[in-house]
Amino acid sequence: CYPMTNNCIDKNAIYIVYNKQKPYCTSKKIQDCKPLDDLCIEDINWQLTSDLSNKQDNIVSIGKSTFGNTHFWIHENQPLEIRTGDFNIDGYPDILVPITKNNKSVFELWENVACNIKICSEAAVNAKYRTFVPIRTKQSEIISSFENAETASFFDLYENGIMDILINVRHFDENNNEYYTIQVLKNNIYVDAYFLKTIGLNGVCTSMCESGPKFPIPKPFGVNQYGGHFKFTITDLQGNLRIIAGSQLYRSQHFALQTPYCLFGLGRTNNYIELLFYGIPYSGKVHSKKWQSVIPNSQVVAIPYPINNDENWQLELYLSPAKYTSWVIIGLSISLIILTIIITYLTKREKDQDEIENKFRGF
Repeated sequence: CYPMTNNCIDKNAIYIVYNKQKPYCTSKKIQDCKPLDDLCIEDINWQLTSDLSNKQDNIVSIGKSTFGNTHFWIHENQPLEIRTGDFNIDGYPDILVPITKNNKSVFELWENVACNIKICSEAAVNAKYRTFVPIRTKQSEIISSFENAETASFFDLYENGIMDILINVRHFDENNNEYYTIQVLKNNIYVDAYFLKTIGLNGVCTSMCESGPKFPIPKPFGVNQYGGHFKFTITDLQGNLRIIAGSQLYRSQHFALQTPYCLFGLGRTNNYIELLFYGIPYSGKVHSKKWQSVIPNSQVVAIPYPINNDENWQLELYLSPAKYTSWVIIGLSISLIILTIIITYLTKREKDQDEIENKFRGF
């Protein structure tokens, strides 16, 4: 973005720099790879480039053709902020981008899509990289309709596993005095997909502690751990193994507005989460723990206690009642009643036939 004092008119672009690491062993064809049963293993030869030219094969550039007639909006006292969140829970993070519209600041929702030759280089397409494109539909126009927007962020307001959007908007009264309002945009998207919400704590003893009550009420969960990292594996409907990762509270400066949890979209799947890893930095070392067979559409809380002994870490899982839970219970109850009637009738008929046969044998 250059120059910042002139709203990025001269140079206006987003660069996605891919982290080059040793691949995971997702196929027998891959030789030099990292094992799937230890996703937290370190690759000391990882690479990030600072050369943002198109000659680099791990760079995806989003330039003027994507922005169209708009460009970045920069807050006068803050650096450029791009917020991330998976609004359609397909497993790929989307972004909220601050841009100018009619010389006023607004936010646009950009979707994470697979690269194709129209929007990416041939090298990026061959490498199966992804990029972002603005969603400029009638449904998404409501986001950019709030002019003089200062900040925006994703937040699961209804605790249903779908990211909503909060926008902080600046207004002026008749005396030209500033005041601010928070606009809440509910995400009404309906997709046949699953999610996983994760929370990593900071290692406080929650029960059976050395001192105090064994089962305190309320349970002392502590606080959310800064920099806690989650990784997990899941298989989609096409049988492809996916590895998804995310960090919790990875920054705190410049109006971070981050959620105190990680909300992962899983896309369409009918499988359990095979392996879930949680790791935190502690005393110069990285401690991690893995769990198996986690249920999708749930919230998990990782309790790293004792923090220096990851073998004893615990995982608590919470499930929200589904929308049609009551109908499922009613249907199950009716099915059981019908089966009971059928079994009772067949049992009685069999008993009556046995009695008739015994009478004939008596003659």
